[in-house]
Formats: sequence, structure tokens, C-alpha cells
Amino acid sequence: MANCYNLEKITIPGTMTTFDVVRCDNLKEVNIVDGDTITESFSFSDCSGLEEIYLPKQINKISTNAFARCYSLKNVKFSKNVYCIESVAFQGCTSLTNIDLPDKLSEIGSNAFQWCTSLQTIDVPSKVRIIESWTFDGCKSLEIVNLPEDLIKIGDGAFRDCVSLERINVYDECDYIADNAFDGCDKLTICGMKGSYAEQYAKKHNIPFEKLDTTIQSVN
Repeated sequence: MANCYNLEKITIPGTMTTFDVVRCDNLKEVNIVDGDTITESFSFSDCSGLEEIYLPKQINKISTNAFARCYSLKNVKFSKNVYCIESVAFQGCTSLTNIDLPDKLSEIGSNAFQWCTSLQTIDVPSKVRIIESWTFDGCKSLEIVNLPEDLIKIGDGAFRDCVSLERINVYDECDYIADNAFDGCDKLTICGMKGSYAEQYAKKHNIPFEKLDTTIQSVN
């Protein structure tokens, strides 16, 4: 279904395994019925009027381009079963300010949140081990990024032009950060352990470095 300019509301049965509703500019309300049949792929790309979406249990993967250029999208409620966000899934969602990623998420594709210019905070779930290329490129309002301790790689341009980003913790498991991962992040300080790869990277790229405080306060 495409270019349905007068479509404002749609209900999608829980038995559908694939569906594409694209370039429907006035679509504002989507109801995907809960079902037991796994949804294999779907897209609402270029539905510029869509403001929020609830993804039921049968959706365990956010397909490539699923919400790309949904400029009005402000709120996404994920199924707890989602394990993968494919590439370009939320590219250009310029109204998205915060997003709660599910704990089961282990894969975030390249360009997934590229140019989400209002995104302010992102907590990357503990199962994610790689930040792929250009994932958060151009997220100019991004201030807080919490990376998991088991992260091993940050790819090309992953945080390029995140001009509001001031601090990021990089833990000892990480042994590769692309040279251009933080291009344009002029306020950034990298926090990590002394003598770590993170410290070497920061020194090589003239990025301020601070020792990560790993002190755990005991609770009486």
C-alpha cells in the first residue's frame, strides 16, 4: 500500500507476516493486532504524519527502512521480543527525542538512527556488542549515551556530528573504534580505564580522556 494520501487510520491483522504502508503522508493512527504469527518484515517508511506506534509481541525484528523518514514520529513502544533493529530503520525520524530499547536487543544495524536530530538520550542494551557504521550519525541533540560493558567495536562515523555529546564511557572489552567515529564531536570527553585501548584512542585523536570511576558504593 503506497501513496494513500487520504488514509488517516489503519488496522493490521495479527496474522499478517509482511506488510508495507509507505508514503501515506496523513496516516496518524496504526493498530497492529496482537497475534502469534511472527511478522517477517514491514515498513511505514515516509509516513510523515505518523506520531506514535505500538509494536506487539509477534514483531521481533524492526525491518530495514521500517520507519525511515517518519518525520513526526515521537513515541515507539517496542515488543519485549525485539532482538534486532535493521539498517536505516529510524533514519531521519527528526521528532524522536527518546527511545526505550528492549533488553533482548542484540543487533542495531548501520544508519539505524542516523539524522534523528532531536534524539537526546540512548541506553544501548547489554546484549549489543557492536555499534555499526553511521548508527547515530548526525544526532545533533544527543547528550547522553550509555554503552554496554561488553561492547567490542564502534564503527565508521557511528557518532559523527553528535555535536551535543559531552561524555561517553568506553569499557575494556572495546578494542576497535573507527578513526572517524566521533568526527565533529568537539565537546566530547572519553571515559575509560587507565592504559586501556580507549585511552590510547583518545590520545591519538586529541580527544580529552578521563579515568572511569568504577567505585561501587556499599549499601548498608
